[in-house]
Amino acid sequence: MTAAQALGFLKQAEVLHLAFTRPDGAPVLRTLNAAVTDDWLLFHGAPSGEKAQSVGRAVVAQAEELVATIPSYFTDPEKACPATTFFRSVQVHGTLERIEDPYVKADALQRIMQRYQPEGGHVPIHFDTPLYQNAVRGVLVLGIRTTHSTGKAKLGQNKQPHDVARIMDQLWQRGAPGDARAIALMFEYHPETSRPARFRGPAGSWLWPSLGPSDVRAAVDLLEGQYWTRGVARTRLAQAQLGASVWLGARDANGKLVATARANSDGARHAYVADVAVAPSYRGQGLGQALVQLLLDHPAVRGADLVRLATADAQPFYERFGFRPEEQAKFPFPVARLLLRRSAEPLAIDVSGA
Repeated sequence: MTAAQALGFLKQAEVLHLAFTRPDGAPVLRTLNAAVTDDWLLFHGAPSGEKAQSVGRAVVAQAEELVATIPSYFTDPEKACPATTFFRSVQVHGTLERIEDPYVKADALQRIMQRYQPEGGHVPIHFDTPLYQNAVRGVLVLGIRTTHSTGKAKLGQNKQPHDVARIMDQLWQRGAPGDARAIALMFEYHPETSRPARFRGPAGSWLWPSLGPSDVRAAVDLLEGQYWTRGVARTRLAQAQLGASVWLGARDANGKLVATARANSDGARHAYVADVAVAPSYRGQGLGQALVQLLLDHPAVRGADLVRLATADAQPFYERFGFRPEEQAKFPFPVARLLLRRSAEPLAIDVSGA
């Protein structure tokens, strides 16, 4: 990973580990609740605990993520040797330092709260707040400078392009939780020539098998102003994308998001397609059709017995994929179609200015 990629991974990692040796030489491995800034990895501890005894000693902090398991038969029908795992990991090597400045300590504790309790629900931690002054003085805050961090993303970079494409295709066909995201991560570390044809879109675009938090604002921009989103707050639209079972899209040659689509599915009986939107400059070129085709082929959607959607103006478009008015559906028993409509205040979701 580049230094920026490694730092970004640390900032989003849910769990971090700290390895060090005590003054008596005994090795120690601990799980951390920590916050990461551009310069520091910060965490707290007991004033007389193991970490306090190791101030000034060399330490290693680590975060890791298992991206996908890759069976041997993805690339070889007989040999077990190709079996492997794809992962990302970052290590920070440095010296354990005690943070003495009470304002820096308070800021570190507030950052930790923001990391693990982003919804708030507490008085923000500032040293000037009487509620926290004694606690801040008494707590031990430690830090490791992030200037000596190294990151590794093992995503098949040692394999030939045809093997990489085969692995991506096999991941798509297997469809285990996280496999679509694994393909999207592989896109970032391999040339376009390694991508399977199923992900090639029209007009130089690429279909992206999984979108994430960094795509929220661009997706909301595409959705805002559509007839079915009128009156819906941007924060609600953002929450809908992040909460979907399936959320994919398309990017232009420069990586800009130019289309988005999502679905909610139980993977077996029911799926519901929603929020299909294409940038105006890409309409009429087949991108919408390619995107919906990939959405319907997504592992979480293709196994559903019934796939539903609602449209006011695109029925002929969706009929190309086999959709028909639900009134024509045959049920072996009488059914009543019911709707529960709720109104709710928008939730406070940080969408980076969306």
